[in-house]
Amino acid sequence: SGFVFLNNHVRHYPMPNFNGVRITVATSAGIVAFPELDVPSGAYAIWPVGAAIGSARLAWATVQPLSRWTEGGATTWVGFTHPAIAGKLAFRADSVSKLSCDCGTSRLEGDLWQVELPADLVRTRILVTDSDGVERSLTVLAREEADRASRVSFGGRERLAICKHALYADGEALVGEAPADED
Repeated sequence: SGFVFLNNHVRHYPMPNFNGVRITVATSAGIVAFPELDVPSGAYAIWPVGAAIGSARLAWATVQPLSRWTEGGATTWVGFTHPAIAGKLAFRADSVSKLSCDCGTSRLEGDLWQVELPADLVRTRILVTDSDGVERSLTVLAREEADRASRVSFGGRERLAICKHALYADGEALVGEAPADED
């Protein structure tokens, strides 16, 4: 497993858009081909290739990983989309026995289960039952939501909290710090 680093950003210098970009990665398991995409000026991302989520194998995704944790044998994976690039995930079909998502579409295409997320995505949950029969949870956020997200240990569990202000756990309390003139 590994990552694709995408960068079309140079500080203080506008870059051109690149349309019809094709990304392929040669791996020990064969060629991984991302879908054709347009890369706008200023875009940057880190995308997974061959990531294991339990025994489910994420062949590729145009969703950037943000966090992950395992609790009670179940894995939670959190990622986010770029606002100008369609969020897509592709799982090796032989590693998944069931897949469902709150929004977007999923379809079997060749040897991949592909999930395409809507352009106006704020957040969604994707449930994947891996080849071992264990359900794995993926949460995908819009980048704006991810900018406000924090992984916190609270109430004896790992949690994903979304707030426009800084959050931290203080014993049994989850504390948010906000300027005095804001809610």
